[in-house]
Amino acid sequence: MITNACDVLGRIDPSLRIDPVDQSLLQLGQEYLDSLTKPKGSLGRLEEIARRLYAIQGGRRPLQVAPAIMFTVAGDHGVAQQGVSAYPQSVTREMMQNFLQGGGAINVLCKENDIALCLVDAGCVGEPFPPHPMLLPYRLGAGTDDLSETNAMSYETALHGLELGVALARDAASSGTQLIATGEMGIANTTSATALYCALFDLEPKRIAGPGTGLSPQGLAHKIAILEKALRLHSKTIAEKDPIALLAALGGYEIVEMCGIMLGAAAE
Repeated sequence: MITNACDVLGRIDPSLRIDPVDQSLLQLGQEYLDSLTKPKGSLGRLEEIARRLYAIQGGRRPLQVAPAIMFTVAGDHGVAQQGVSAYPQSVTREMMQNFLQGGGAINVLCKENDIALCLVDAGCVGEPFPPHPMLLPYRLGAGTDDLSETNAMSYETALHGLELGVALARDAASSGTQLIATGEMGIANTTSATALYCALFDLEPKRIAGPGTGLSPQGLAHKIAILEKALRLHSKTIAEKDPIALLAALGGYEIVEMCGIMLGAAAE
């Protein structure tokens, strides 16, 4: 996976690279945890997270996860017109407006945990949002095309979206950010995400497709049929296994920019 990530990152900016963590630090981190006054392994998942952070940060103690920033990235999907969501596409924009007014769960979670919240408009349907202190207008378009009928976006657009995401992560790192989190908003994005998982890992939609926003059993069956159609349509691209081409065929604007954020964060 690191080889594939480095290949994609190299196409965005040849000066960037992702280095794997030093595996010996994972063991040293666990040894430190085991030396504390507690039963071994008693903190469960927290111990796994702690030793991973310890390795990512090069063996530095104490662990630093502040300041932190949450990038919530929004984009609309053309495949929504196929009726794959229980909610209309307009909900993407309505939820973004709710976030901008401080009324979302993510607003509360970030406030309670002292995490800066940045809302990114990667490509919601309609006109750009009015300027707002929390908003970054990194639009790739007004919603993708329908991935079950054609490519969701061009290869060039997908590459540009990755570049924007990498830039967001690098800017955050240069300002001293120690932890980057990502979130998304986009009606029909579980259809896009499922299509990508199926394409990348040779899975059948019926095995992993879920109800998303709350589809009925009949609605889920329809969603699976749309996914199967999309995978047949893009079978040649899937067979070539070019990750950027796959994002262009099956992705979403918010998914592409989040991928860039994650790659940029890993490089930093």
